[in-house]
Amino acid sequence: MMKWLIIGIGLCNLWVTGAGAAGPNVIDELSEGCAGGSIRTSLLLDRTMPEGLIAANVLVACPRRTVGTFEDLLTIVRQISDMIHVAYVRQKEALGLGHAVLMARELVGNEPFAVLLADDVIDANPPCLKQMIDQFDATQSSIIATQQVDGPAISAYGVLDAKPVEGNDRLYDVRNMVEKPKLEEAPSNLAIIGRYILTPKIFDVLDKTPLGAGGELQLTDGMRLLLKQEKIFGYRYEGKRHDAGDKLGFLKATVEFALKRPELRTQFREYLKTLKL
Repeated sequence: MMKWLIIGIGLCNLWVTGAGAAGPNVIDELSEGCAGGSIRTSLLLDRTMPEGLIAANVLVACPRRTVGTFEDLLTIVRQISDMIHVAYVRQKEALGLGHAVLMARELVGNEPFAVLLADDVIDANPPCLKQMIDQFDATQSSIIATQQVDGPAISAYGVLDAKPVEGNDRLYDVRNMVEKPKLEEAPSNLAIIGRYILTPKIFDVLDKTPLGAGGELQLTDGMRLLLKQEKIFGYRYEGKRHDAGDKLGFLKATVEFALKRPELRTQFREYLKTLKL
């Protein structure tokens, strides 16, 4: 069973979709982790996010958007506490995703672990992480979530250079990865998405990885070095991804999740019908 779940640094859009249109998407990630079999969580907080509310041995960041009352916030904290045991690490400086992962080294220990970036909200059944854990159990190797992105949009992503694994049309044997290549230089249309299962070897590798663009420690650079020591696979998950770090993606996610909420969907659908578009 995977013991550790790390929620990545993309918590700046904390108050997004998750519990629908009225809850933090970090709860989505926790729910996905629980469904995936994870039993502990480390929250890696964005350095700009103030530490706010402590209750039931859980710390979450107070949202920049005002939603409801203190009791509403307390309910959410209790909801998280009921789901899972939470520890946290605060990344005091924005030194890259690789640095954020490295901050959790003492909490994770010598075990495989999952990294979930909260800006990537994935609507999937079974949850994306559960799908990835199944692949990890079969391969005993690091797994990177991927989706097919065609055209110029591929340049906004890290991209896998990988070959399909025989007998599994969703699994790819990774040979290399390129960060935000030009369209004509992209090795494939397999974009890296914010879900990873990594072996603890990544910590030793990140410790020795040179700083990359902007003086930051990039997780992609570390994984590229990890490839020299052990296999990494890409997994094309089943599900729909929302980019909650993008304004339009944020709005789309809010609408789609709200329409799935039993207590909201009927009235919300009727409201949408009244809009003059």
